[in-house]
Amino acid sequence: MATSGSGAAGGDASSTQATAAPSSASQGGGGPTTTGGGAEQGGGGVGGAGGCQSASDCDDDNPCTSDLCADAVCDNVAIADGPIGGADDPNDCRDRLCQAGEEIDLSDNAENPIDANPPCELTVCASGTPTPDFAGAGTQCGASGSGLECDGAGICAGCQDAGQCGSDTECATPLCDVGTGVCDPGFEGYGFLLSDEDANCTQRICNGSGAPTTVSDANDTFDDGRSCTLDTCDGATPVNDPYGAGSAPLGCNGVCQGGSYLGECGLRVYSRAFPQAGSWSWQPVSTAFEDQVPPTGILAAEMNSAGNRLFVWSSDGSVYEYFSGDWRGSSLSTDRFENLVSGTTIAAAVMANAGSSFDILILTTTAGETCFGPEGQARRCSYTYNVEPTGAPAHATGPASIPPQSPPNQPPQDIVPIAWGFGEQRYPGDSAELDRVVAWKGLEGIVYKELLFRDPPYDPPFTEASSELLINGATDAPAPGTVVAAYYDRPNTTVYLVAP
Repeated sequence: MATSGSGAAGGDASSTQATAAPSSASQGGGGPTTTGGGAEQGGGGVGGAGGCQSASDCDDDNPCTSDLCADAVCDNVAIADGPIGGADDPNDCRDRLCQAGEEIDLSDNAENPIDANPPCELTVCASGTPTPDFAGAGTQCGASGSGLECDGAGICAGCQDAGQCGSDTECATPLCDVGTGVCDPGFEGYGFLLSDEDANCTQRICNGSGAPTTVSDANDTFDDGRSCTLDTCDGATPVNDPYGAGSAPLGCNGVCQGGSYLGECGLRVYSRAFPQAGSWSWQPVSTAFEDQVPPTGILAAEMNSAGNRLFVWSSDGSVYEYFSGDWRGSSLSTDRFENLVSGTTIAAAVMANAGSSFDILILTTTAGETCFGPEGQARRCSYTYNVEPTGAPAHATGPASIPPQSPPNQPPQDIVPIAWGFGEQRYPGDSAELDRVVAWKGLEGIVYKELLFRDPPYDPPFTEASSELLINGATDAPAPGTVVAAYYDRPNTTVYLVAP
């Protein structure tokens, strides 16, 4: 091979796949499940003593083969048939092609070579060669009304100033040699780049005969602004092919999604057995939530202790609900949760069961209304709801101010919004095991572990990287400080973290 080019390709990142919504073991029905899941050969040879070291050692000086070196043995493989270099020169009166790995050079008198000095000297193809074609003596040339004429030998003669030879254009600056009276058309050469601000796989150039023309340009790709598409050109047509779901190209703060979000970058759902030690696995949100939840803007998530209801809150004010095997679409949080003040933004959700028929769901907020404590100081707000295995969540309290930090190791959740939280119940919530009901909360990179029915309730806090959550399953875990939501599948003792 005499010349080589380069290309780009997007590779898919791989991950261990896991079920991210309630499973068939959960009460009320099964949840969504997911599973992981030429050219002709030319002649070969040895590139010098001891064999080849690289493809450059195997260059056979043939532009129609791809030169390879494998196991110290050269192989020269025929490339696909077509124009050499992928495009034919339309001005040279020839077609240079590859056929079955061989270079073919054919005459093409139908091509249009560059005119040297129109109208006095045109150029035509004759026997595969650009050939001058002179206009007859007396043919008018130069600017309109200039009185100049062709001399029959390709010259526009008789000028006294450049204005007689023609007007300046973006591809020509005519000149006059006053001493000889000969016009020079002043053409820019073929391929001279002209201004072209459109990203449309084309480039405006000069055609060598004083006029602009447009050619395809593989480097003039259209950037659609999405990091999960590969911007290329198919000739003069822009192409924005999406990367496969799960791939993580540069610029994507997370992973590429699938389904209706194909080509979009978004969050992942990480999961692992917990509290027992285990490794993490992950899926794109579009896969984990079966294309039902937007893969960006997730603020909070939580599952009930029965494992048949999952709520996911989004920054657009919606809440998405998975119930007993089916996604039920979205609704406004203020419609689904009674007394939630309009404009409220959910920060985190924690749900736990205290041995009754329902779970207690606590929602904390980042914006919306302002709550005031007994001392009159403005504090963040919380709401509580009773969540049965079926039916609408029932409002219990709120909006109410979050009490100030008082017990040892309590997070400053009254003034700093909780980034994520979930309720983990390691045993059935009967009276003998209430100290096993644990609320996990993360804010400002610190993890707080609250045993809801113990006094004092809080263990000493950890950094995210050193907490039980990440340190027991560090491989493929989300990066510390990136988690935006979390929930716990109690029947399957599995924790889920939503993060880039």
